[in-house]
Amino acid sequence: MNSIVGIAIVIVVGVAIAFFYLASTNSRQRNRRPTLRNLVNWFERRVEDAKCAPLRKELLKLARSQARAERLIAVEKLRNPGKPEHQYLEKVIYDFKRGR
Repeated sequence: MNSIVGIAIVIVVGVAIAFFYLASTNSRQRNRRPTLRNLVNWFERRVEDAKCAPLRKELLKLARSQARAERLIAVEKLRNPGKPEHQYLEKVIYDFKRGR
């Protein structure tokens, strides 16, 4: 009788371990699978980075300091929240050229 109970406990524990392992494996695979929304977000980030790279270089030349450029962008983000990064860069460069 004790051996049957022991075997039953081992089987139940084994099934539980197998169930949790398979459940975690499936969730990992689901998280790795690209969705259309993820692909669109990835593409939008790449487009934004492509727009920002030359603007960052220009601002760095004008500001002559990475810290100063970042501070100007941070101030502009506080004044006008929720805009794309390239718009902040364009505005800061425009203001810098106008002497503001």
